Amino acid sequence: MAIDPNRAAFVSAPYRYEEIKDAAIEAKFKNSRQIVVETRLSKDDALAYLAKIVAANDSSVDVYEVKIEGIIELEDIDVNLPQYTITSFVYGITATKIFKLAGFTTDYNSNTTEILLRSM
Repeated sequence: MAIDPNRAAFVSAPYRYEEIKDAAIEAKFKNSRQIVVETRLSKDDALAYLAKIVAANDSSVDVYEVKIEGIIELEDIDVNLPQYTITSFVYGITATKIFKLAGFTTDYNSNTTEILLRSM
């Protein structure tokens, strides 16, 4: 059974690492952050996984990091995720928008919480 020369070169490499990028996606979402997903998937499976990620996130959303005074605990979000209303002419939000909590980091020393808000 013959093996594909590209596959043979990949398997014989000391580090089996391949980076897949999609130029169409990079062009469409120029200002988005780069997400690196390290997997043990084949190229075809990785492209299928990429398609699922893009389909789940193929909409324009606003994401903001905001530092607030006070502590958010896990018990605060065990029933429902908090929603925040933001109006800021500095960041181009000219109308009141509702954001859901996407993540948070608590600093107990300074009694602050950095929250990641995602528009709905």
